[in-house]
Amino acid sequence: MSLRLVVVEGESLGVQLRLQHQNVVEVGRSAAADLKINDPAVADIHLKVYQEGERYTCFDVTGQGFFHNGERTVRAEISIGDTIGIGAHKLRLLSDEAHELPTAGRDVDQIPAGEAALLVLKGNDAGRSFPVGGKSVQILGRGASTDITIWDIRSSRAHCRIDKLPDGFRISDLNSSNGTTVNGKKITSHQLAEGDEVQIGSTVLRFRQG
Repeated sequence: MSLRLVVVEGESLGVQLRLQHQNVVEVGRSAAADLKINDPAVADIHLKVYQEGERYTCFDVTGQGFFHNGERTVRAEISIGDTIGIGAHKLRLLSDEAHELPTAGRDVDQIPAGEAALLVLKGNDAGRSFPVGGKSVQILGRGASTDITIWDIRSSRAHCRIDKLPDGFRISDLNSSNGTTVNGKKITSHQLAEGDEVQIGSTVLRFRQG
């Protein structure tokens, strides 16, 4: 399995480090760090990530502590999807492998029946679901400030937008680097219909009208 640490929030957004074949990696502000974070609140070498068999453990060498999934600690075993917070930055452990969504009823974030949503079928967010009916315009991408944030390095920070219209929902590409595909065809704008499959980078989402 190919794993990587990716900066998903902060000035160094998008910086990443692949973990395979490295028993210990260092995260910090120093140019000598394996994963460099440009943040004055981060020490030169702030974290060390150890591989222990199939597992990874994160340890704070400064003693200041870091946030693991929102909880402060100095040591934590990390799994795919976990977040690590240091300074003004957040990192996430991601896998390159796509995972199928087992069933619609297994969504992590349950969306009530009758509410329009995007269900993630493949990608690092597989199993998640995003409601789309709450705002008139929603931006989707890997940027931390987007309305719908997906953890996909092949997605642009602001990749596409979804407009809520009187007759349904329209998705439009925002001049993204890799484009937006619906049902296998690259689009500039498309009126969404029940069951449409949207691909952004390695992420595939299915539109549910409600």
